[in-house]
Amino acid sequence: MARHVVRLGDHFCAENTTLISHLIGIAGMTVSLDALGAILADSRLSEDAARAVGRALRELEEQHIGIAEGYRMEGLLTLSALRMIADDPRLADLDALESPEDRERAQSFLDSMKDWDALEAEHLYLWTALVAVIEKPHWERETIDDAWVEQRVQNPLLRIAIPNASEAAVRQDHAMTQLRLCMVLCALRVGSADYAGQIMDPFTGEPLHIADDRVWSLGPDGADQEGRMRYDPSNGSVSAGDIVAAR
Repeated sequence: MARHVVRLGDHFCAENTTLISHLIGIAGMTVSLDALGAILADSRLSEDAARAVGRALRELEEQHIGIAEGYRMEGLLTLSALRMIADDPRLADLDALESPEDRERAQSFLDSMKDWDALEAEHLYLWTALVAVIEKPHWERETIDDAWVEQRVQNPLLRIAIPNASEAAVRQDHAMTQLRLCMVLCALRVGSADYAGQIMDPFTGEPLHIADDRVWSLGPDGADQEGRMRYDPSNGSVSAGDIVAAR
């Protein structure tokens, strides 16, 4: 299982990866690390095995490249696609749109590309601001919503060309939390309680919580449920509950 997690880490740590590839890696990491946590809680696991897993997880954390890099690449790819359409509007294929309203809307987007220099400048300004927000730790990160985008750009095309950055950033933090919970379990198994107590919660910047039977993060909402109410992302990316690993 540890080797499987490290292979998935190729997405988690890859440079110049696309956003979708990064998100797939994050999803796989989250599920696999949850399963690894259950294995680490098994009392039959040897100290040598726990020590080896702990080393692999620390290496994975050190090599981790944040999802901000995925958004930086996405911004460049989006700009390249817009440039192609601006250079050859036939690529937009307005005739393929069924309703007059859709064709009119698409034509307005094409018209907005006529001043390419202005569009490029707005695009770069918007995506630079977006990456700067995503790079912040969770507790400092502002919500990126329609109002946030509208405050920064006027071009209607750019306003709709933004993936859900806040959601993606929370997913990344969730995966990193699972990784650090596993690091805590490894440290506790080999008797390194002091080190375990210094491993930080990605959602708060404070040490992860440790009890006799569990370790937990406060999760995206930042409220301490003492590890008794589990976070479920299907209830919303910033919903109640702690991210918990049994020990």
